Parts: sequence; C-alpha cells; structure tokens
Amino acid sequence: VIGRNPREIGQSFCGEIILAEDQGRVRRKLKEAYEGFMTMATHAVREPIGLYADRFRPVSVEEYSKRRIVGTPKQCIEKIGQFVDLGVDHFILVFPDIKELKCLELFVNQVAPSFKSG
Repeated sequence: VIGRNPREIGQSFCGEIILAEDQGRVRRKLKEAYEGFMTMATHAVREPIGLYADRFRPVSVEEYSKRRIVGTPKQCIEKIGQFVDLGVDHFILVFPDIKELKCLELFVNQVAPSFKSG
C-alpha cells in the first residue's frame, strides 16, 4: 500500500511441516511426503496446471526438504526460530500427515510453547 511503512507489514510463512518424535520417523514421513509431491510434479510436467505449473516441478529430496520445516520437535523449533529471527510473525502450517494427529500433538505440546507471544 502506497504510503504505508514497510516495517508495519507482517511477514508470513506458509508451508508444510513434517514433524516426528525421532529421526527415523522424520525420514519415513519425509519419504512419503516427497513421493506424493513427486507424483503431482510428474503429472504437472505432463499437464501444466496454470499458476501451479512451476510450483510442482520435480526437485531433489534435498531441495524439497529445504522448502519445508522438517524434523524432530527440537529441529522444528530451531527452523521456526530462524524464520522468526528473519521477521516472520505469522505461520500458516500444513501438516501432510494430519490423519495421524500425533504430529499435531507434538506441535502443540513440544514446539508451539517455545513461541508463545506476550
């Protein structure tokens, strides 16, 4: 908005979080999420989906995980903290494994308390 102080505009992160209690589970969840993404990406290359054509291009698992918050609760706290240090003050998180609910429990009980405002 013209005339608005840029420092008054909040910064946000919108993306996936792949969270598990240990590295073994993190690797399994990451593998499952990556395979699902690659299925969509492969299809999008064959049949581009308008605005999403570039979003779903095939990438390496390393690049895929760099664009997400991935890890144990401690690792996710560190990654979210890095975003906070950069000025991010709103998070819109997508849990690809939401059916399990364990990821939400971990987030609510072990990650979110590290970022209470006040």
